[in-house]
Amino acid sequence: MPYEIQVDPEFRIGFIAAFDYVTGQDLVLACKSLIEDASWEAGFDEVWDLSAATAVDISPDELERLAASAREHADRIGENRVACVTTRDSMAAILRLLERLTPGLRRTYRVARTRQEAADWLGVPLPPAGAPPPS
Repeated sequence: MPYEIQVDPEFRIGFIAAFDYVTGQDLVLACKSLIEDASWEAGFDEVWDLSAATAVDISPDELERLAASAREHADRIGENRVACVTTRDSMAAILRLLERLTPGLRRTYRVARTRQEAADWLGVPLPPAGAPPPS
């Protein structure tokens, strides 16, 4: 899964755009990259744009690993909101499961159909849609 990460300290937001075939393990690695970015601070909101993904395949074990990673890095993530940009109805169910697997974290998840819908919910501008990074 190639992906782009941008962190905007002015608007307190981290943005990940994923391309091609996406697995749960890919999401774990992308999250780790996001929170290790030098500009990231706990409490920044997150946008995960999966609209350019050809497939999103998250096994039950990978979902648990994603939840475990969020619990492990809870101090680095902080209280925040997470918008997932996708047209896949299954992502709403996955986010509800993720929320149930991380009850101690103070996070709010929402599926947005477009980047603009995510931007409106978060009240921040988002980077424009772009082509995937070169492989």
